[in-house]
Amino acid sequence: MTSQSSEIIDFYPREFELDKAGKKQDWEAVVKIPFIDEKRLLSAMATKEQNLTEEEKARNSFGVTLKFSHDPAMDFEYPSSYVGIFPPIQHCSCVVNIFELPTIEGLEILVGLCDGAKLGKDALAGFPSLRTIPHTAQLGFHGVNVFQMDSRNDTMVLTLLDVFDGDSRVAAAKERIGKRAFVGRLQQLNLR
Repeated sequence: MTSQSSEIIDFYPREFELDKAGKKQDWEAVVKIPFIDEKRLLSAMATKEQNLTEEEKARNSFGVTLKFSHDPAMDFEYPSSYVGIFPPIQHCSCVVNIFELPTIEGLEILVGLCDGAKLGKDALAGFPSLRTIPHTAQLGFHGVNVFQMDSRNDTMVLTLLDVFDGDSRVAAAKERIGKRAFVGRLQQLNLR
């Protein structure tokens, strides 16, 4: 990837163009680098495989599916998977088992909803939908700003009608409307 004599050095340019496509931050941009030719890449890698240790070859091959579970009764030092690069994990409480994926042989595939599924106004409490909560909706330009970018298109704004009256969270939310809200260090929301 870094050797100037590499036959695939063109896959890893040091200088490349960023397509921001209306974005302001470099990390939001599309990086314009060439597509990698899989055959050339595999051919170049094949010349280096003899330099790999058995452990590295095993790490680069397909293995079994593993399931990691937490067991608070366990407390041991898990050895590094890459000595000198990653440290061992102190006070590890993880149990590793081979996970056998279940088969669907003998099972009948059900297409659609199960019998007795409740929909619309009969939906179970805790699963609100626009069929069960009184609301109004407006499609238009409302000045929505997400990630420092104003929306270029119409936005659908839903207003719930007195569903949460008396809830202190509603009062706190109403207090923030029209003011800037900062979340973490980098994100800013404009509530209108």
